[in-house]
Amino acid sequence: MSMSLTVEALCEAQLHVGSLKNEASPKTRKFWHGVQHNVVVINPEAIKWQLEQAQQKIKEAKAEKKQILVVCDKSMYTEELEKLSEAYGFHYLNEKVPGWFLTNFDTLMRRIKDLNSRLLFIDSEDFLRMTKKEQVAYKRDVAKIQQVYGGVRRLTHKPDLVVVIDAAWLTNFLNELKKEKIDNVVCCSTDFSQWRDESKLLVANMKSYKSLDFIMNSIFKA
Repeated sequence: MSMSLTVEALCEAQLHVGSLKNEASPKTRKFWHGVQHNVVVINPEAIKWQLEQAQQKIKEAKAEKKQILVVCDKSMYTEELEKLSEAYGFHYLNEKVPGWFLTNFDTLMRRIKDLNSRLLFIDSEDFLRMTKKEQVAYKRDVAKIQQVYGGVRRLTHKPDLVVVIDAAWLTNFLNELKKEKIDNVVCCSTDFSQWRDESKLLVANMKSYKSLDFIMNSIFKA
């Protein structure tokens, strides 16, 4: 069931707090409500509309059984993103995003296949025949790979819809999305400097855990 959105709830979760004025991009000015103490205040009505658009897009993708990927490399939300993604069946990247993730997808699929094979090997009798030292070294290598690719190891093709969190820091990934023409929802703060389709944009607070948590739960529970 979709979360009920109100201006009061958005403000309580601090979604309306933007970046410092001197860091803000003029391209986001239409979403400003004003400036207080040198901090941009985002129009909560605009946030509400954009978040509702994002929820609708995700709801439709889920109904059509499409593969949805959420990309968020913010350390404050690493564990929570994994929990939500696993609970709601989304794919996710919650660590550093590989630079060739979408444009060299064949390489990614080989990485995923290799990771899945390694995980199966750990549960095999052949693994048990290895020495304890070899087992520890093998698991350590697998853990390094899983840290980056564990959230996408069930992907069977390029994602149909990608949700990007704090897009100002993921410019290269956005360029890949554009090149591959993959549908997306871009969440950013007022420091975002690219032109985007407003129906695919969410301008809100990206620096607060409380704000991120509200956005994430709104998205996953759409």
